[in-house]
Amino acid sequence: MTASRRTRWLVWGLVILAAALRLYWGTRSRVVWGDEPFYLWLGQSLLDGQGYQFFGISAVHHSPLFALLAASLSRVIAPLAGLAGGSPAALIAGSVAVHVSAGALLVWPVFGIARRLTGTGPALAAALATAVSPALAVAPLLWGTMTEPIYLLAVALGFWGLFIAMEDGKLAGYALAGAGFALAYLTRSEAIVYVVGGLAAALLLRIATPPAAFDAPGTSDAAGVEASAGCVVQASNRPKAQLQWGGNLLRSLTMGRQRARRESTPYVSGDRPERGRRWWVRTAAGIGLALVIFFVLISPYLIVLKERTGKWQLLEEAGSTYVSAQGLAYGDTAAFDAGTWGLDSASGEVYYFSDTSAGQGLAEAIVANPAEFARRLRVNVKDLVAGLTGWRLLGWPLIALALLGLFNRPWDGRRLRGELLLAVVLAGPLSFVLFFIQDRYLAAALIPALIWVGGGAAWLGEWLAGTIADCRLQIADGRLQMADSRLQMAEEQHATRSTQHATRNTQHATRNTQHATRNTQHAARSTQHATRNTQHATRSTQHATRNTQHATRNTQHATRSTQHATRSTQISISRLLPAIFLALALLWQQPRLWAALQETHSFQPGHLAAAEELAAAGATPDAVVMSRYPAVAFHAAAAWAPTPAAAWPDVVAYAAKRHAAYLVVDEWETRLRPALRPLLDPAAAPAGLRHLATLGANGERVVIYRFQP
Repeated sequence: MTASRRTRWLVWGLVILAAALRLYWGTRSRVVWGDEPFYLWLGQSLLDGQGYQFFGISAVHHSPLFALLAASLSRVIAPLAGLAGGSPAALIAGSVAVHVSAGALLVWPVFGIARRLTGTGPALAAALATAVSPALAVAPLLWGTMTEPIYLLAVALGFWGLFIAMEDGKLAGYALAGAGFALAYLTRSEAIVYVVGGLAAALLLRIATPPAAFDAPGTSDAAGVEASAGCVVQASNRPKAQLQWGGNLLRSLTMGRQRARRESTPYVSGDRPERGRRWWVRTAAGIGLALVIFFVLISPYLIVLKERTGKWQLLEEAGSTYVSAQGLAYGDTAAFDAGTWGLDSASGEVYYFSDTSAGQGLAEAIVANPAEFARRLRVNVKDLVAGLTGWRLLGWPLIALALLGLFNRPWDGRRLRGELLLAVVLAGPLSFVLFFIQDRYLAAALIPALIWVGGGAAWLGEWLAGTIADCRLQIADGRLQMADSRLQMAEEQHATRSTQHATRNTQHATRNTQHATRNTQHAARSTQHATRNTQHATRSTQHATRNTQHATRNTQHATRSTQHATRSTQISISRLLPAIFLALALLWQQPRLWAALQETHSFQPGHLAAAEELAAAGATPDAVVMSRYPAVAFHAAAAWAPTPAAAWPDVVAYAAKRHAAYLVVDEWETRLRPALRPLLDPAAAPAGLRHLATLGANGERVVIYRFQP
């Protein structure tokens, strides 16, 4: 099996590992809360031809891609799993299928980007970190939207395309970038910053670099020879161009700067540089192709927004998010509740679903109160740092490892360009300093962070392998020197003894010769024969001694070969140890993160109990359940209407407008809305309500009523 094929199998193995982990957590019992029910209801409505709405509520604040994918997959999975079509279980299965497939496939573009930056070994470590990261495998299930897996996959594909376009000069790379950013935008509208930032960065980097430097294609995904799990990458079209990322700092100090740079870069030069007009034409054509593909793919959604809001816009949700998120930015949940679910005076609809929020502009909201904008920026920057350094996303150990991967060796021009392009990924999370900060808004920062973490883990592995190899080599050399000294002494002793025996034999021969001289000629001839026999015996002894020496040397060579093979195996294993420990640490954090994300007021086990109670009370799919939390209606397989943050008479009027049949209130909600507090005591409930059930204990009570005609 070739090295490139082995690498592909390793990456596919990590994809399977990522899918298995996501499937394990996705099949655990959870509350479908937040915006996830909205997306699942919207997907059903779109597939049924009922338009861009659910239960008569405008859904323009929710992008279509995840909704369509989840609803489509649910209809494929439902008959295979024996589930009722459109049931909560079927919709959840579709949502989890998107999480499993998109989350697992994210391994490939992360590996592709990392390989072009730092080589195969660090890329494999980055792919492993992506596969087992708890923030990617566990957190999206409890963040409340489930859009993150497909969004991150699309963003990573877009930047992978830009890296291909930048290094190989291929129009296919620009096409992939345009398609990836379009899919990301159709999942979450903040991806527009990548269209602007990514393509602008690619163009500026092309302008700032001589054309000859950019017609040097990078190492392709199929090319290269990897030693072990990857400390050396040798390109096939230039045997001398190698990446040996371990020990680059030391080599840069002990060797010349040019030589260190030549040995540290994973890229190789092409055959011919682009020149003159051809370079500009290719660059302009690539940027234009990316933009055309982007706008062609998102045009149906833009048309829907135009029909719903009456104007063309790319950032439909930005203005309303800025207005409604003011309370969240300062940790004031009651203010957020009033700003989001309060009734709009112009339409009588809750603000979040009103035409006013759909037409709210971001610029006009900022200009209306610039002092508030400055204050919010200051608070959000602080929360941004806290979110990125918190253990739920990265934590300081991973940040330290990422910094090691980022700065473990000097950058040449190509690495600098690659890192600048990768840094544009951070534009998405940074854009949320305009609104408010949550962990899920910062998820895109994991793409570059895990690439850097992989580089740090791989560098530590190479350092560990090199240290062990040097130490063992010194010990082995010392032992071999001692063995050579002992062998030399033994040979000298043996030579001395052989000389002594030869002297004695000569003396005996002399005496025999004297005796033979006195005898007859026959005795003389016998002496001559005896002398010849003695010479033959001496030569035989010498040959036997030489054979023994050769056998001893062959044994020493075999011993040394065995020692070298053992050291190589141990070094290969030690090179993998940091990545293995990293993976184990991330796996250990997964159940911890699952437990931590359950501690929230946004969803409670009581909501599931309320859904079961409604189903037992006979709530049909057409029955409208009014509640602040859509999870109750979703799990009850009923329709939903939001409970407005308003006075009780306005709540009753809105319920009549939405034809609500049931009202569900939980205790936390009454702390945000004092007007609903009497509903916790059925005896003090207003007229027009019939109490059905009170679930849970004090502090977590959920009360269910039925509206009376």
